[in-house]
Amino acid sequence: MRIAVSASGWDADAAVLPQFGRCSGFVLYDTDSAVYSSLLTVGRRRVGAGIKVAHQLVDNGVEVVITGNIGPHAFKVLRAAGVRCYLAKNGTVKDCLTAYETRQLEEINAATVPQYTGVVKGGKDS
Repeated sequence: MRIAVSASGWDADAAVLPQFGRCSGFVLYDTDSAVYSSLLTVGRRRVGAGIKVAHQLVDNGVEVVITGNIGPHAFKVLRAAGVRCYLAKNGTVKDCLTAYETRQLEEINAATVPQYTGVVKGGKDS
């Protein structure tokens, strides 16, 4: 199984980031091979970043996402693809994976923020 954690860096020691669509990337962990990899996100400075990132994760075979906040459109894309989402707002990627494996993370069953949360007022992205 492939697990994606929104992170500030590219390895197991990177801090988890609470942003989903606007994070720089994800650390991916393959539970079958115990191998870490990274995924640079696309479109993080554009409207619809969350949807683009959700599709990117699905296209990369991710089955579980660990993140902080996730908007309604991205959540719908992930849910439709059967991807399960879990809430983590601090710690490292490794901490989050351990918490997931020991069933200590809360599953996200709906968007945690309203749509367009990451968009700067005036209709322009940051």
